[in-house]
Amino acid sequence: MMMRSTTYFLVSLIIFLSACGTKQDVVTLTATIAAPTATRVATATASPTALRPTPIPTAEPTATIVYAPFSAELTSSTTNIHPLAPITIHFSRPITNPDIKRPVRTSPQINSVISWDDTYTTLTIQPTDSLPLGRSLKIRLDDQLRGAGDSQLRETEWSVRVTGGTQLLQHLPNERTLDELQPTIRLTFSDRMDRASVLKALSITPPIDADFSWDGNRLSISPKQPLTLGETYQFVLARTALSAEAVSMTREYRWIYILPPLVKTIQYPDRTNTNKPLTLTFNYTLDWQAMRDNLQIIATDSGEAIAGDIEIDESAQKVTFTPHTRWGIEQAYKVGNAHWQLANGQTVELSEPITFVSAPAITRVSPATDKRPARQIKIFFDRAIDHESAEAAFSLTPNTPGELGWQENTLIFTPTARILAENTTYTIRIETTIRSADNKAILSDPFIRTFTTRYHILSITFGVDSVSQVVRASGRRTIQYAVGDTDLDLIDFTLYAIDSTLLARLTNHQWSAWLAEADFGSPTLPLISAWRGDEGGRKLIFKEGDNASSIAEVAIPPTVPNGFYILVASQLGLREAVLLVNVSDLALLIKSAESQHTIWVS
Repeated sequence: MMMRSTTYFLVSLIIFLSACGTKQDVVTLTATIAAPTATRVATATASPTALRPTPIPTAEPTATIVYAPFSAELTSSTTNIHPLAPITIHFSRPITNPDIKRPVRTSPQINSVISWDDTYTTLTIQPTDSLPLGRSLKIRLDDQLRGAGDSQLRETEWSVRVTGGTQLLQHLPNERTLDELQPTIRLTFSDRMDRASVLKALSITPPIDADFSWDGNRLSISPKQPLTLGETYQFVLARTALSAEAVSMTREYRWIYILPPLVKTIQYPDRTNTNKPLTLTFNYTLDWQAMRDNLQIIATDSGEAIAGDIEIDESAQKVTFTPHTRWGIEQAYKVGNAHWQLANGQTVELSEPITFVSAPAITRVSPATDKRPARQIKIFFDRAIDHESAEAAFSLTPNTPGELGWQENTLIFTPTARILAENTTYTIRIETTIRSADNKAILSDPFIRTFTTRYHILSITFGVDSVSQVVRASGRRTIQYAVGDTDLDLIDFTLYAIDSTLLARLTNHQWSAWLAEADFGSPTLPLISAWRGDEGGRKLIFKEGDNASSIAEVAIPPTVPNGFYILVASQLGLREAVLLVNVSDLALLIKSAESQHTIWVS
């Protein structure tokens, strides 16, 4: 019997346990490997570059894996490695098929660059990110790797544990936002550090003038001056920081500290409340015992301090100032304090004073621009106004007939046409001659406001394909119609009598053409009655799920006798809907379907 022979060669695995060029400890794992068939450099992030293989030696190969220093004692198949250490596998003879897609795999998968040397006897795995500390990493060669004579590796898998590597365990304060201006910043490392390398690797932007002191593996950074309010400080600790044993950091560390400005929020009189007190909220606790008597609110133009009451809340971070008299109209004010005393004894000096401008006397104008034509123009004042001076000071362009009226402190202009024109730009102007009720000027410059109306939406209908309706003469005499959001008083109804003999001669096709040419108000179509939609009518809102429609009712006047009529609904002088109405207590309804006719008589 012939015995099948298999050639094996030895694989030694050496792991260098140091990074950054430090002294390396070499440990060797041995594995039997069969000889290798092609050539290539493989990487985890880019397409490999193919290289020609070197001549295949005939001796049985061995392989070793190289670990960086920082190692514990190597056991049978497990050792400790640095999180950033390159892992290099040496083969005792060239691999003949290095161009396979993934010559080596790791579990868990890591971000790395994989490369071969020119002789295809060395495979290097270079992590691009720090390996996860405290976890085991399995390294396995692809089963298809071959040595000379198509020999196979007998042992192709190793397990290493990721330990070591210097770390920044903590930085204090650990909050991004600081509440003190001269904090001591403490960095705690996992090992005793090469202090010079740490200070060289640490950068602070913008720079601060500080004292640096060490206590074992803890570095304290103490600013010599208060940090700048409103500034953001960025700290970066590079990987080049080394431990006392020259072991580098596992990664780069970045963090920021934010020094919020002194004032967090400011609330002052505005259009929504022109009598609102001034309220300041601070990001820091203030010493109000030292500050209370010095707080001043000053009118900028006169330089005079405003008398008022001061209220401080329990947190000592909020103060409210209520003036004894009304705030001025569009008056500039400033908080006179340049220095602020914090509760910790520090003094903060503001480069710019806290300022605000009080609200105008005219707080709002309706309508706004780009709206459907409005019924009225309303001008809202924050105080009682002298009506005569206000009405004399008011003008509207283009000139529009209408009336001025008042509702408390609101001036209302109502156009004679009951609504503003569509697609028109209006300009409101109020002269400085307007006075308050106590005869004080409220405008330093003329008030000018411009707005533009859009087209008016016509939306009245008696229903789709609705031509006629019977109204019971002795009943409510109401007819429903869809109205959208139009106000009922903008709808005009007119009722015209029509000769029944004329109706008898009109077919469905002739009806529409006749309506288009009908002479309403003529002797053949005399006007019987006219009224507005809000006279005896009402709106009904119907909802179905999320959809809502507005339906209104119109009542035929009780004075209208029985007979046939045409009801016309108009809006802004435009005829929108027409309905043939039969006012009667007698009705004949005929319904036909194919060869069958149904007749109702009431």
